[in-house]
Amino acid sequence: MEIFNKCVSKLIHFAFILGCLSMILSVLITSANIVIRMFGYALNGSVEVVVNLNVLIAFLSLGLCAMEDGHIKVDIIKKWPFLDHVCTIATIAGIALFAYCAVFQGRIVYRLNTQTSVLDLVKWPFYMATALGYFTAAIALIGKEINSLANWIISRKKVMITQ
Repeated sequence: MEIFNKCVSKLIHFAFILGCLSMILSVLITSANIVIRMFGYALNGSVEVVVNLNVLIAFLSLGLCAMEDGHIKVDIIKKWPFLDHVCTIATIAGIALFAYCAVFQGRIVYRLNTQTSVLDLVKWPFYMATALGYFTAAIALIGKEINSLANWIISRKKVMITQ
């Protein structure tokens, strides 16, 4: 179990670091474009690159957000903690479906060799990065559920031993 948690944590942090690097690159490109525009020029395709980097920023941080329980949620079902696990399992299923769709679309875009309009960047890596973000979020939620189940089993054993 400990090995699983370490591997998942390393994968999620790797994806998050890629997202952070994307954010830094996005800021640098935007800043350079602003400075160059002061002299009457512009970076061709800078908006296109920044938009694609924003995809990386958003999706590659999903796993860490799920792992640290940092997402925004409305806790209207706190009276029934079991429903929280049901909602998590439904979320995992939905995220897995989204990841599958992103990989499926990425493979289609790869086969068609689809490129962006201004800079002719290939699009398929952005689909795969989206799939990686969904995958890390699903793995983080699965890890949390496994840890929750393990803690519940340990607490049940302690109760049985004391009786």
